[in-house]
Amino acid sequence: MDQEKIFFTFTFLLILSSLVLIIYSAHIIRISHETLTPPSAKIVSVYLCNGKIIISLLLNNTTPYPITINGGKISIVQTNQTILVRPSTLAKEEIINVSAPLLPSYAYYSTIGIKGLICGNISQNKVYISFYCVAVIHIVSYVKVVHLTYFNGTANVTFLVSTPVNSTVNFIRYIQLANDNLSRFVAENLGEIYIGRSFPAGVHNFTVSIEFPIVFCNSLKKGYTYTFFTYLNLTCHYLDENVTKCLQIYYILRN
Repeated sequence: MDQEKIFFTFTFLLILSSLVLIIYSAHIIRISHETLTPPSAKIVSVYLCNGKIIISLLLNNTTPYPITINGGKISIVQTNQTILVRPSTLAKEEIINVSAPLLPSYAYYSTIGIKGLICGNISQNKVYISFYCVAVIHIVSYVKVVHLTYFNGTANVTFLVSTPVNSTVNFIRYIQLANDNLSRFVAENLGEIYIGRSFPAGVHNFTVSIEFPIVFCNSLKKGYTYTFFTYLNLTCHYLDENVTKCLQIYYILRN
């Protein structure tokens, strides 16, 4: 009889200890099903301007730790150009801009393939971010005045033309020079001046001598601000068509 009591008591204690162990384990054991998303990179935009191809790249750090970027390379498939990525520290998201010289062959592409590999570290662990995409090319063409002199009814005006394709400056018309402080015209030429200058792709300067038939003042006074204005006719020569546009040109001169 004593042995049966001992047996049942021992069995009860085992069952009780098992229940306690199960309840305790349920509170301390956690199984994580989280998925870690690796860092990534993607192309935001591609512009042709200022004699360069400019690529904007979005880097996304999806980890809770900063990434030390040691460097990297970006390659343009069609032209075999390689652009180096500078070292930096990536905390979360960041857009970096890289550029390469403009080549004449870009006039033939509406899209380009871009691939790259960026190397870095999280603490002592190596990180590699690779990417490839086909990006649309955005073309930026512009003309501006970079220098102007005026005396006795004649102005010498230096223009800068920047296009990623061959271009022709056809003419300028409706030219005015005004004194901003006095709200008065200095000189006017309401006619048209033929230029007919053609340029290859890139950034170029040219100077035009402008005779004003209407003159209100023979010189520019010190301490005054002047505005030069004209319309400029520009033709961009693409592979399959020529596009002509009329540009409004303003130039502020503080004498």
